[in-house]
Amino acid sequence: MSYLIKFEKLPWRDFMKKIIAVICIFSFLFMLSACKQEPAKPALQFIASDNNELGCVELTRDGIIYRPFGIIGEKSMRGEKIGIRGGDSSSSIFAVKDYSWDEWILESDEGLMPAGDMLFKAVGVTEIPVEFEKYKEYNY
Repeated sequence: MSYLIKFEKLPWRDFMKKIIAVICIFSFLFMLSACKQEPAKPALQFIASDNNELGCVELTRDGIIYRPFGIIGEKSMRGEKIGIRGGDSSSSIFAVKDYSWDEWILESDEGLMPAGDMLFKAVGVTEIPVEFEKYKEYNY
């Protein structure tokens, strides 16, 4: 009679196989969920064009024309980055915090505008928020 107990004959063998299988499955699922990343949103292209009649540069997106309003020195009004100017990745377009970017946007280009961000107003916007009045430099 052999005093060696074979692993195959132990009663908990099937139970341990199930536990190991469950742990492996949950570990695999956890690793998959940790690797999940949101796809990057494509940057919107804002087209810059010269308006010789008004003497300003306009930005256009989806039929909305934006004209310069003024320069904002602080970056605290920047919302999320929504696009770039033309194909220039150094020029970023941001939404203005708490405002629709169908009406107001900010353009930042550290090389061209070291003094701050240019605030643009969409053509047709008639109500100027009180907090923007102090930045008004242009009457387009």
